[in-house]
Amino acid sequence: MNKELDLPWQTYPKKFIQYASNFENTKDEFERLIGYLLLDVGVETLLKAFVLSDTSLEHGKRDESIKGLVRKDTIPNSGITAVNFEKIKFHKLLETVKAAAQSKVTDEQLKNVGHYHAIRNIIYHEGRKTIPSEHDFKNYLILARLFLNTLLNVTLENPDQSEDQEQKDNSLPEDIDKWDFLGYIPFNPWGMFNELRHDISIATTLHRPKYATRSFEEKLKELWKKYVDTLAPGSEIPASVYGFAESELVKEFNTLTGQKVNDTELILEICNDVPLLQFGVFMAVFKEDVHNEMKRYIEFRDYSMKDKRDYKEITKEDVRKQKEFSSWIEVMQERINAFIEEKISKL
Repeated sequence: MNKELDLPWQTYPKKFIQYASNFENTKDEFERLIGYLLLDVGVETLLKAFVLSDTSLEHGKRDESIKGLVRKDTIPNSGITAVNFEKIKFHKLLETVKAAAQSKVTDEQLKNVGHYHAIRNIIYHEGRKTIPSEHDFKNYLILARLFLNTLLNVTLENPDQSEDQEQKDNSLPEDIDKWDFLGYIPFNPWGMFNELRHDISIATTLHRPKYATRSFEEKLKELWKKYVDTLAPGSEIPASVYGFAESELVKEFNTLTGQKVNDTELILEICNDVPLLQFGVFMAVFKEDVHNEMKRYIEFRDYSMKDKRDYKEITKEDVRKQKEFSSWIEVMQERINAFIEEKISKL
């Protein structure tokens, strides 16, 4: 859409996103932080502008969503925090956009918007010193441009790039479906996995406080350091000493944790990643196959730590793995958060 044809309700989010794009290639962390905050304002304004302009939903529902209102009967208990309340408001907005946009956007794209908005919340509400990565900034900007085009019929100006070059740079890898590809790009597996571990830690504080203490974590790490050299594959240690070390590791670990684990490899994994133990506790609470679920945790943790791929190098297997990872994370977060809400309601 040409600039002179943009309507007022289109121009406002467009200007935020256009200005934020000036920081796309900056190497200055503070500039990227400012750009990210502007970008998030632009995306939220964009979504609200779309909901207000849409005529397929009843006026009452649109008005309620755009104001971020949540009726009291939608909150199961009074123990919900201000941060959770903010999350619910934005989540309600995404639900309204999903209902109105239908096939214009995908569930994966809206889920990714929620993820990038959550990064902004960490900065804005929790006051943590968090600088969005270049990867997150660029991918959020990709989503913002896509939504401007598909929801508001607006295209950002790009005077430094010819139309032919832009088409070349945005070409899709061979054999990758367009919607799968657009769902793949704005994807930060390590950030998502850390969010899950954060939720697990909160739930552990409510369910088994000992496992959430710094001293407990330090004792497990000391245990890992004590035995990791002895149990290292290929170490030149007599079999008798090796077996003794294993038995001592198992004994000390079970004494410290109160568990009954005999798998030394798993014990060393836990000592170096305490949320894995916390996760296993909740799988037992949820009556899941603890061993298999802990294996999946390790698999997805290692997957999330892999180097980021250039989008032109992605394959169908990458897209499949991403969907599997995202679905698993979503299910686990929903269950853990439901557990947290239930615990808080009983305080």
